[in-house]
Amino acid sequence: MLNGSDLDSGMRVIDDTFKLSKCVKIACLYLKDDDVVNAEAFINKVSFSVSNCQHEVLILQYKVCYARILDLKRKFLEAALRYYNISQIEKRQIEDETIDEDALEQALSAAITCIILATTGPQHSRVLATLYKDERCSKLKIYPILQKVYLERILRKPEIDAFAEKLKPHQKAMLPDNFTMLDSAMIEHNLLSAEKIASRMIYEDRMRGSIDQVGALIHFENDTKELQQWDQQIVGVCQALILLISKSNRQHSSWIALAPGFVKFNVDGSSFGKPGSTSIGGIPRDSAGCTLIKFAKYVGIVDSNEAELLALRKAFMLFISSKWDNDAVLIVESDSRNAVF
Repeated sequence: MLNGSDLDSGMRVIDDTFKLSKCVKIACLYLKDDDVVNAEAFINKVSFSVSNCQHEVLILQYKVCYARILDLKRKFLEAALRYYNISQIEKRQIEDETIDEDALEQALSAAITCIILATTGPQHSRVLATLYKDERCSKLKIYPILQKVYLERILRKPEIDAFAEKLKPHQKAMLPDNFTMLDSAMIEHNLLSAEKIASRMIYEDRMRGSIDQVGALIHFENDTKELQQWDQQIVGVCQALILLISKSNRQHSSWIALAPGFVKFNVDGSSFGKPGSTSIGGIPRDSAGCTLIKFAKYVGIVDSNEAELLALRKAFMLFISSKWDNDAVLIVESDSRNAVF
């Protein structure tokens, strides 16, 4: 019935406020059926009448309706801006209408959802930053994913799946490339995040490679030698730790209790070569024989004597920086006669 109303007739003068009211109501009814085409047609009829309207409730209804239309049309960046503006309404009583806090929170959540789904770009970055810095957002359940998107951290599948459960059907619609709106947004975000991580690692010389921004490719250089050295370091640390624990367990089987107030630090160094790849380790125990901590560390290419000295030095450094330094006496034990004399 409302759709059949002739609001554009030249035979009679129709008040702009009345026309705005009827068009907004018709558009809202169309939106209930997800008919965005007809809803937008009626909203566009009164787009020029809004600025002259004095009824704040009617203007708010128009803004909500228009934001929903942009959302349904997948114009997520524009929709995010509209939702965010709605969420910033300061009045809690407009004419006879009470503005519910939950409604404002829903508008803010809708703004976050839309900006996450929106295509990246300069304006997207500005809106994203605005939402992230808004203190109200930190109280929302959707905040963790907003934080990761803003900080350019890679999103894992469980996080994406949890976010997808809260989306509306049109926000998960399938695109011609057989990806959903969400898939495209998350792939774009993760690719950009991975590119920045790789760029930082290349800059810091933690990874050898180059980034081809035109071809959207990351090329990794052959670093077999460095990987082999890294493997040797890991093996060295593990072997040193195994050796230390083995020695410590043998000693522990015949453990002689210390006097109260003493801590005994068993240390060892292991060098594979003269000099060679070297690791050190140590285990301190209290007067009851309880292990307090353990340490193992790769120290580079040195000989076995230097390894033992480095292990002793590490034990002393750990002890004087610990709580035991104030109320315990340190005893250090090593199997090296060159290091302990």
